[in-house]
Amino acid sequence: MFLKVYIAFVAALALVSCAQVRSVSGGEKDVTPPVVLFSDPPFLSTHISPQRITLTFDEYVQLNNIQQELVISPPLAHAPITKVKGKSVVLTFQDSLLPSTTYQINFGDGVVDVNENNQAKDLIYVFSTGAEIDSLTYSGKVHLLQTDEPGKNMKVMLCSSDSSIFIKKSLPLYFAKTKEDGSFRLAYLSKGNYFLYALDDLNGNYTWDEGEAIAVHGKPIAVEPGDSITDVLAASVPRSSSPSVKEYISDSLGSVKIVIDNYYHDLSISSLSGKKYLKSSNNDTIQIWLNDSLAADEELFRIQWKNLIDDTISIRKFDDAVNSTLKLSAETNNKILVGDDIILQSPLPLIISDRSMFILTCDSVLQPTEILPGNSPNSIRVRAKKTMGKKYDLSILPGAVSSFYGAKNDSLSFQVSCYKTEELGTLHLSIHGISENMTHVFYLYNKSNELVYKSNATNDVMMTITDLPAGEYSAKLLCDENGNGYYDPIDLINGMGPERIHIFKGKIAIRANWDVKTDWNINK
Repeated sequence: MFLKVYIAFVAALALVSCAQVRSVSGGEKDVTPPVVLFSDPPFLSTHISPQRITLTFDEYVQLNNIQQELVISPPLAHAPITKVKGKSVVLTFQDSLLPSTTYQINFGDGVVDVNENNQAKDLIYVFSTGAEIDSLTYSGKVHLLQTDEPGKNMKVMLCSSDSSIFIKKSLPLYFAKTKEDGSFRLAYLSKGNYFLYALDDLNGNYTWDEGEAIAVHGKPIAVEPGDSITDVLAASVPRSSSPSVKEYISDSLGSVKIVIDNYYHDLSISSLSGKKYLKSSNNDTIQIWLNDSLAADEELFRIQWKNLIDDTISIRKFDDAVNSTLKLSAETNNKILVGDDIILQSPLPLIISDRSMFILTCDSVLQPTEILPGNSPNSIRVRAKKTMGKKYDLSILPGAVSSFYGAKNDSLSFQVSCYKTEELGTLHLSIHGISENMTHVFYLYNKSNELVYKSNATNDVMMTITDLPAGEYSAKLLCDENGNGYYDPIDLINGMGPERIHIFKGKIAIRANWDVKTDWNINK
């Protein structure tokens, strides 16, 4: 009997020892924000002029940049002292409060829990030193026009002037954050006229900084008793006031690429020593090739734009790089439409030397070709009449082209196939809701985000797009109000509103040998 008891004791001790060395799971991550259980004085109290306000939460909290996050309306001359005591946030006023006034204290993202930094959401405390609480509201939605999506988690602000949002350390009178669907509601407002903004406040300073999306109401809004006001604010990221050429890509071949908004493609570029060069613009890129010998290892170029910028960039060129064999490559996919040209490209601008050295065959039969300059100085087009379903072999013999430095190409051979009729589909797209007397530009992109179709429309239209390879496509429609052919965001300097882009929701699936019919109401 004693032996059995001893064995049981040893086994129990072993289990306890094992339990002591095992790691304990931390459980599920806390994602619940802190919640106010009660406040002193109570929320929405009237006839009070408190020196201190205490908010008690359901868990331990801490302050997060509270000096910047805290917004009080009407503003106080001195910010209140805000401290944490256990599960409570205590706010002590340093100023006397105005009589018969509703005060709104918005904590922003300034209160978080201790463990996971979950932010207390929509944390607002309201009281009145008089008999009534201001009860006016303003609600609406924010829409990001460049992406055609709701402007979620943006600050909607009512300001006392039309410049406060652009002045550092200036705070709004009231603000609220938008929800996932872009909706917002400003509550407990006092009667008056306000300037309205929506801001994607990335650095949390309540002022607009370059790169942040912003919506500006066209005129002051009047908040008055009666029905609640609703509005839709159109937000976009403003274009910078002048182009930036601080970042560019140069190589040893005497070229430089400047990635820049096509709005600034009219940059004035000049060689400081008068060297010759070529310039090419394509979408959001400007490329420059130095077309001259260098006395030194680099050449300086002057960049100017409407007297707003005046900068210099350098281009380096190494003789061993530009004089080596010219490398050609095929920009064209292995499978093409019969009407597509075969496109060749090189890092350097190309000069066609001998068109007879471009040999295109189909079933070993030589095909007549046209050798044409491409859309940029460093590309060439090979054009030929082709047949659906056929394969074509292209050979470019050495010496067919040269760079403008005189380097000759090496040989290049590759094969392309033309789509068969049964491999292609047709899209019949009906677009509704287009505003008359305004040009709209329709874009269709393939799965690789390559533009495959572009067309203008001035009213509701049925588009029939043929010869589309099977796959998924995306579409967008630009409301080109000024007719310049590209998107214009909000212009803060000239007070111009943003143009709108409509994005087709979801994907357009094209099936081989199939006609797809799709309706698109851009206002839904």
